[in-house]
Amino acid sequence: MSRTRVPGRDLQEQLDLTEEALLESERRYRLLAANGTDMVLRATMDGLITYVSPSVTDVLGLDARDLIDTPAIDLIHPDDQARALAAMGEPLSLRSAEPSRFICRSKGAGGRWIWTETSTRPIIDRASGEFVEMQSSIRDITEEVEARNQLWRSEQRFRAAVASSPSPIAVAGLDHHVVVVNRAMAAFLGCEATALEGTDWRTWVDDADRLLHVPGNVLSAAAQVGHPLDLRFPRADGPVRWGRVTVSALDPDPDPAAPEGWLIQIQDVTGERRRSELVERHKLTDGLAARLRRQHTDALVGDALRWGWLRLYYQPIVDLASGRVVGHEALLRIDHPTDGVLMPGSFLGFAEDSDVMLPLGRWVIEEAVRRTGIRWASGLETWVAVNVAGAQLIADDLTGVVGPALAAAGLPAAALHIEVTESTDLLPEGRGRAEVTRLHALGCPIWLDDFGTGFSSFSYIRLLPVSGLKLDRSFVTEVGEVPASTAIIASTVTLARALGLEVVAEGVESDRQAAELVAMGCDAAQGFLYGRAEPDPLLAVGVGQYGQGNGDQSAGRFSRNESLPSAASSVP
Repeated sequence: MSRTRVPGRDLQEQLDLTEEALLESERRYRLLAANGTDMVLRATMDGLITYVSPSVTDVLGLDARDLIDTPAIDLIHPDDQARALAAMGEPLSLRSAEPSRFICRSKGAGGRWIWTETSTRPIIDRASGEFVEMQSSIRDITEEVEARNQLWRSEQRFRAAVASSPSPIAVAGLDHHVVVVNRAMAAFLGCEATALEGTDWRTWVDDADRLLHVPGNVLSAAAQVGHPLDLRFPRADGPVRWGRVTVSALDPDPDPAAPEGWLIQIQDVTGERRRSELVERHKLTDGLAARLRRQHTDALVGDALRWGWLRLYYQPIVDLASGRVVGHEALLRIDHPTDGVLMPGSFLGFAEDSDVMLPLGRWVIEEAVRRTGIRWASGLETWVAVNVAGAQLIADDLTGVVGPALAAAGLPAAALHIEVTESTDLLPEGRGRAEVTRLHALGCPIWLDDFGTGFSSFSYIRLLPVSGLKLDRSFVTEVGEVPASTAIIASTVTLARALGLEVVAEGVESDRQAAELVAMGCDAAQGFLYGRAEPDPLLAVGVGQYGQGNGDQSAGRFSRNESLPSAASSVP
């Protein structure tokens, strides 16, 4: 028997199925909203909240029940409400169901404000085609915003340090197009900084082809730091200048295969190159003079080592906060029997290029450590700083000198501070860097001397195990008077604080300079304000208590003995 067909029944069944599907879809959506990490909010077209997912507790720390029938706009910071309303109104004005997005501060538990990203869209009634509700998905992006702000602040500090540097500096992307350039670079090239931004820095060079044929050049993506290279830079307003170019990877801990950009630093060596050209023209005469001067220095230092003319003077280093003497820098002198006390400028420069530098450097370290041990035994526990030449780091086993000297004096390694100056031998491929690392592993603090005057100061902070920086006296003399020098010191102290480094200012001569340095947060200082370099203050105790030993200064100035050879007599 066939069933009787009721008109309209198929239509009713279809409507029932459609309604059931809609209810199932709604159930699934609410289940997804209830268990999602993002907060879901629905509100009437008047802005009253009709639904909030339970994740509101995770996002804002609020109870969903407390928000029902309250104005949604009250959750947004007053300063952000106009921008939020404009974003939410955009799809309404366009009659579009596409979501709009905006970032604002949303009110959390306890009145705190949380950065959120909101995606909102209108809900359309299928029957009437009218907008009936607004639905928003809200995500907590506070950590992202704080990270972005921290990155922005870091970039601003970096830009300030670059801008205030007296050395010509530029920052380029991986494609070598400049994004930051300081005034010193613009002055070196004889143009405005704005004219340099966006250009490929390699086009500044007169002989750019040389950049492509240097082994290990940083223009190869596999190299971290390039060899310093002397290049010619043409200027529109004058003659060509020579610059010693160092290019290093911008990332503090770069992947050698994928650096993020380049830091270009240039040292103006125009005068040096011109002097070199003059030397080439007169190399016979100049070469003879240099050889005679070197022979004179070798003889002078050799006699000083042999006859005990070497002396160490000590300049106090003072903690700026307490005014207490915390250390001394050992400074070398030659007490010549006929010429009197000779300052290091008269012999040390030539000695550093000679074989006499190694025994001379060893004597300084051993004597400074020995005298410091005597001071510690008397209760004066101040550390001593010793300058180390590049030749010592390359050719001598300094760790083998320092270790036994400290043991013999009964001193901890921290009592001896090693001061190094910038040199290509301390770069990654330089042999001196390994010796610095070994001295640091022994426990000796490593200090970067004359900071700010070299051509790659920032690279040395990154590459070496540095404990502190010594501000060059040329900046300290002008602190509080010359804005550029004041800014450099302030930036250096800020940088040191961020890296956990100490800062010592050299050449402090007035209370005004000291006050400026204290206000900036500088740790310590040395200079005529606190005392000139003098022989060890314990010398007055006498020979009997400490003994003489090899080169002991306890005997004071030796008697003038005419039978001793003079430096002049040693010159051929």
